[in-house]
Amino acid sequence: MMNLLSIFSRKIFALLALVFLLAACNFPGSSQAGKDSPEAVYTQAAQTVQAALTAQGPRTTPTQPPAALPTVSVPTQAPPPSDPTQAPPSNPTQPPAPAPTSTIKVDDAAQFVSQSPSDGTSIPAGQAFKTVWTLKNVGKTTWTTQYHLRPFIQVNFGGPAQVFLPKEVKPGEEVSIEVPMTAPDSLGEQKTIWVLTNATGVNFFPLDLTIKIITAPTNTPKPNLTATAQSCLDNPGSCPTVTP
Repeated sequence: MMNLLSIFSRKIFALLALVFLLAACNFPGSSQAGKDSPEAVYTQAAQTVQAALTAQGPRTTPTQPPAALPTVSVPTQAPPPSDPTQAPPSNPTQPPAPAPTSTIKVDDAAQFVSQSPSDGTSIPAGQAFKTVWTLKNVGKTTWTTQYHLRPFIQVNFGGPAQVFLPKEVKPGEEVSIEVPMTAPDSLGEQKTIWVLTNATGVNFFPLDLTIKIITAPTNTPKPNLTATAQSCLDNPGSCPTVTP
């Protein structure tokens, strides 16, 4: 840069020196004195300098682009969580699955009509009796003679293992079932439970009986009057004395 300025300055000075020499040549006494005035000389010199400058042209200094600075990449770290405490994962409580159940469709249905003896009846211990249940068929099937009553819970009532129906019972009809029983020896209130069962062994109607067991009466033997009279005749001293 400094060398270019120095060369350019030298050329300017050389041109200026040339201008002054030309002007001196045009002073009085010169062959051209009568032809050119001083103003014309200066004008010609200025034009000469301008032509020289135009010939030289402006020297442009090439601009070097600035060297690129190396880019330093700084590793980016993720910001720490604002709340380091993590909530425990939720554990939704699921309701327990229902246990599978086998459903047996039964078209049999019964309706209670009457019972004898009625609940609460007092019966002496050890006494035999009969219980009669009257039921009505309110289902969709006909009760065959394979339908039966059987004890479900029995407390020494001495009944049979099963009692079959005495006849077929169509829907809407009634039937009376007689069950022989014996009163237990335990005193107080006693209860027995029976169930009506169809031909395939499915229970579909329960029955129960509650009775009160009391002490059995004591039998006192009656005197034999005929034997007593004969003994008096045979042995007068053994006859009872009759007081009038």
